[in-house]
Amino acid sequence: MASPPVLPPVNWYRAYGQLLAADFPLPELRCAEPGVPAWTISLAGPIERGRRPTGVVMGSQHLYGNYAATLYRVADGWRIVVDDTAEFILNQDGSAITASSYPDGSPDFLRAHLLGRVLATSLHLRGQLVLHGSAVNLAEGAVAFMAPKGSGKSTLGLALTAAGGRLLSDDAIPVVMDEPSVVWPGVHSIRMHADIAHRFAGRLPSEQRPDGKFVLTDLPDDQLEVRACPLSAIYLLTPASSIANGASVYRAQLPTPTATAALVGQSKIPE
Repeated sequence: MASPPVLPPVNWYRAYGQLLAADFPLPELRCAEPGVPAWTISLAGPIERGRRPTGVVMGSQHLYGNYAATLYRVADGWRIVVDDTAEFILNQDGSAITASSYPDGSPDFLRAHLLGRVLATSLHLRGQLVLHGSAVNLAEGAVAFMAPKGSGKSTLGLALTAAGGRLLSDDAIPVVMDEPSVVWPGVHSIRMHADIAHRFAGRLPSEQRPDGKFVLTDLPDDQLEVRACPLSAIYLLTPASSIANGASVYRAQLPTPTATAALVGQSKIPE
């Protein structure tokens, strides 16, 4: 009698306030008890780089150099192609996801894109707006920070967490635009450069990643927010070499059309 096939172990995590089951480890997430998953994620074998799926291009987002992330609408769902890393296949509602790495793709980048733009696309299919930024819950409500890469949004979020706030999410912020608007928790790990890690964590939290950053995954539970929180404000960070009167920060309310354009421009998914 033939032996039954050996199935990969199921790893259970919580992300974006929901349960996730994966057949490969996701060290950026915190483990959870088994249950009914909002997402089931599997890792397929490596595939050749350069294939282009049939389907309709829904949008593309430049990453760096000649590389981009492109979202396709295909007959049985969706496909996200990240030129330097992997391809991801999603079913119609985004609840079942298969990841296929390129032979020279980085496993770290695969997980980063999966937990960021791929799950953000799934949440978008369910009616949530997912912004690129960091969010912290304060006494007045949730505050989100959006900015281009390297502008300090993760550092500011970590600083506010160290000062008494509770981290909601880093990199991807899921927002439900009801009345009032609500921010859901996202991923409770933070990518940072070595100097920021030493300042706030007092150590380098893990091995250095291919992008030169380190990932902090073990913030104390009392510094993490696991509930949906009312949205108090969204800030669009703009670095400045100096501010009038020697102030350390300046805040101005954006006109509604400008604010709307900023939200669209900071969407986490390519569209």
